[in-house]
Amino acid sequence: MKLYYSHNSNPRLTVAVARYTGAAVDFIFSTPKHPDHTRFFVTLNPNASVPILAEEGRAPLWEADAIAARLCQITKSDLWPAADDLPDLLKWLSWTHDHFGPPCSEFYFENIVKPTFTEHREPQEVMAKHMKNFRRHAKMLDEMLMGRQWLIADKLSFADFRVAFVLPYAAKAGLPLSDYPEVQRLSNQLDQIAAWRAPFAGLS
Repeated sequence: MKLYYSHNSNPRLTVAVARYTGAAVDFIFSTPKHPDHTRFFVTLNPNASVPILAEEGRAPLWEADAIAARLCQITKSDLWPAADDLPDLLKWLSWTHDHFGPPCSEFYFENIVKPTFTEHREPQEVMAKHMKNFRRHAKMLDEMLMGRQWLIADKLSFADFRVAFVLPYAAKAGLPLSDYPEVQRLSNQLDQIAAWRAPFAGLS
């Protein structure tokens, strides 16, 4: 079983899950957008992007949440919540994708990814709008975390991994995490987990 990954935020998430669950995967650092590599990766994922989980006897699986679900299924890990808690998990996955994730991703792309290939920067008013959205949703997450250690049933789950997907990059991305003490606490708690803190340790 092979996990194709890069050092970007969503591949990082799947590597962290694989490491946390102890899944028996071969980690393969990948550059799917390289002209010499794209044709191969299109055969695994029509988007020509990673992460991709290639498992013998199954179609290649892409998209980080789907890969996380499969890795937890294979390893029987309770990182993926039990059936009774699945609606809560789906709530947090949807909320992250629709609300919290987009402004986080804008700052990640603007301040971490773009400097690697262009000097172009978005106008200040555009980033100010993204910051307003980030603050609105970070405040909600901060309030939801009050009085609880983790997001679901006071137990670590993939919901915590998913909402925190960009938090390891917060400082470089320019996200004011310290303004939201409960979100900062969640980030600090996750950093106590080696698989989350350093998922690429020993890899390319």
